Amino acid sequence: MSQEQSPPPTTSDHYDPKSHISVLNSLSSSSFPSEADRLSALSAARSLVRRLEQPWERMYDIAWVQPAFLASFRTAQLLNIFAHLTSTPQSSRELGQKVSADPALLRRLMRVLVKEGVVGEGPRHASSTSSSIQASAQISNESDDDTYISTPFTQALTSPTGIITGLDIYYLAGIPQHSHLPSHFATHNYQNPTDGDHPPWKWNAGIPDYEGDRWEWYNEPEQKELSEKFNAFLSAVRKDSPPWTDLYPEQRMTSLLESWDESTPLLVDVGGGRGRDISNFAAFLSSLAPSTTTSSTSSKPYSTVPLLLLLERPTLLSTLTLPSNITPLPHNFFHPSPPSAQAAKIYFLHAVLHDWSSSLASQILTRIREAMKPSYSRLIIFDRVVPERAGDWDVKTAALDINMMCNFAALERTEGQWKALIEGAGLRYLGCVRVAGQSDFLEAEL
Repeated sequence: MSQEQSPPPTTSDHYDPKSHISVLNSLSSSSFPSEADRLSALSAARSLVRRLEQPWERMYDIAWVQPAFLASFRTAQLLNIFAHLTSTPQSSRELGQKVSADPALLRRLMRVLVKEGVVGEGPRHASSTSSSIQASAQISNESDDDTYISTPFTQALTSPTGIITGLDIYYLAGIPQHSHLPSHFATHNYQNPTDGDHPPWKWNAGIPDYEGDRWEWYNEPEQKELSEKFNAFLSAVRKDSPPWTDLYPEQRMTSLLESWDESTPLLVDVGGGRGRDISNFAAFLSSLAPSTTTSSTSSKPYSTVPLLLLLERPTLLSTLTLPSNITPLPHNFFHPSPPSAQAAKIYFLHAVLHDWSSSLASQILTRIREAMKPSYSRLIIFDRVVPERAGDWDVKTAALDINMMCNFAALERTEGQWKALIEGAGLRYLGCVRVAGQSDFLEAEL
């Protein structure tokens, strides 16, 4: 019987696993020079976690860790703990005095928030490992290591109208909506929702015969809190995103501006929300030299010419304060465009069509097409263009697609689906400009 030979050595026999862990611990967002690199690293980090996790660990996280985390997070929000955290370590006893809560409860909540990276800890005290300190901690539930500090995330949670409103939305709408979604699918024979008049949320909310859409429901008096939180959250997450004018190709923009007939509106922002995009466009125009954007015979600078139109629901427009060269026009984009919004050079749609089923999105595009001037007007759609393969999707976009399905029987679209939608509305598809880490630009004309 031959002697069993040892397998040949591999590279794994010659490295210290701690060195890899050290490298991972040294990385941060500043380690990556571009947003595309940062997003690639984030995706790789998530994939690494999935490769390292055992199946039971993954399910443990889903079934026990995340529910406990969300409950702890929500409780900390309601106690306004994040506003009291600073770079100076504070114990659970000190925090408890500030928010009128039992320190023993706070310490248990803080353990979860620290491990989930929401809250930071004060410096570790070597003496806290002694048996006397441990015994004392068991009695008082407090030791030298029971101190907490703010983090960049914590600091972002201090504004009541900031990103923290996402947690409000989850508890006000997300939990009841998603908890009923599996039952909705079973009741409806597991069919993909496509009827924009009867999206799953109506069934989930127990109002299947409600005649309005999700936006109209948000405007109901009893939904005032949810509506305010939703609008605040959208504004907060978009606040730090770059203006679309910084992302749109300069050569294309120059071509559009040079071919603009000053007797027509320059840009019509259809369903432009609170006016962020059109205000950014106005600021972009004001930064240009007059000779770049106006004919030699024009004496009116961009800052005073009323050539930018914001089309939105009247209930939203009534709450806005806009620059003087932006004209708000109350509008329902399922109806014909107002006469003053016809024959514009640019029609702009940002994250509008993903809120609507294909049949309703086609109606919106048809109304825009009816307002466009052949061989002159350009439609710019600034929206997500998703990959064909599931593994290439960003997890946030995949989750958003489920939300669009539930709220509107809508979807996030691939380029092929966008092209079919645009051409189905009688427009000529011109192509897509990809933007790393952002929405993309799709263009069409008559």
